[in-house]
Amino acid sequence: MKFCPKCTRTLDLSGFYKNKSRIDGLQGYCKECKKKRDRQYDAEHREKVNDYAKELRSKNKNYLLHLKKYREKSKSIRAKIQMKRKTSKLQRIPKWLSEFDLLKIKCYYQVAAMYSKESGFDWHVDHVIPLQGKNVSGLHVPSNLQIIPAIQNMRKNNHYEVA
Repeated sequence: MKFCPKCTRTLDLSGFYKNKSRIDGLQGYCKECKKKRDRQYDAEHREKVNDYAKELRSKNKNYLLHLKKYREKSKSIRAKIQMKRKTSKLQRIPKWLSEFDLLKIKCYYQVAAMYSKESGFDWHVDHVIPLQGKNVSGLHVPSNLQIIPAIQNMRKNNHYEVA
């Protein structure tokens, strides 16, 4: 729960936008108050906002064109990587898994989503032994899963220490 000084209400954390620069990781005002404040600013400073946007577009025209081309070019690459991961995951689900094991796996993902919602920080379901490791590859089974903060999972970066 967090207090919004603008509307003087105490709301659930999901009622606030994320802001990594603040201590609690959330905006100072609730989502409703922030939207009202932003709309009011845009209405009062419409010309300034439009002029600034035009200026940015003209200054960064080459950059924007390059970015658009890059995104179009990388769409197929990203799709290929995502498909490889999905295929790898499906190949790593053993035939001997029971319905109960599949339910446990589903629960891991639901718990991670709840942690993310409640804490305001992202949590991931991590494979202790990576599915696509260099030296060893794990299986997509409940005993190979753990719930960890997203930043820790990204730092791990598909590594597993083999003794």
